[in-house]
Amino acid sequence: MLCHEASAQQHEVHEFKISYPINRTELHENYQNNPKALKIIREQFRKSPKIDSIVIYSFASPEGPYVFNTYLARERGNTARRYLIESIPSWSNFPDSLIIVKPTSENWEGLKRMVEKGYPYP
Repeated sequence: MLCHEASAQQHEVHEFKISYPINRTELHENYQNNPKALKIIREQFRKSPKIDSIVIYSFASPEGPYVFNTYLARERGNTARRYLIESIPSWSNFPDSLIIVKPTSENWEGLKRMVEKGYPYP
């Protein structure tokens, strides 16, 4: 997920990773590194009125049927989007239409990186 923050002087991009259990689409706030990532996301909303867009790239690992992976990627992105919408502070005028989901059915590059690191986890 990428969070774009614009100001007159610079344009920053913040990247966050939310993980999902295998074959699941529900966001578990206490799963793997999610507590840290979700806390940072909520803090970004609170402290930065300059966010101009959020793009959620959602994936599934390549194991399993392609059709199911397409479903997982789409629904994981939609779940993250709902979470973000619920996290927008009430005082913010950030429109939820600027939170865009871009699912990719299978994340071959991510699997490659995980295998190189000692998949599933060292």
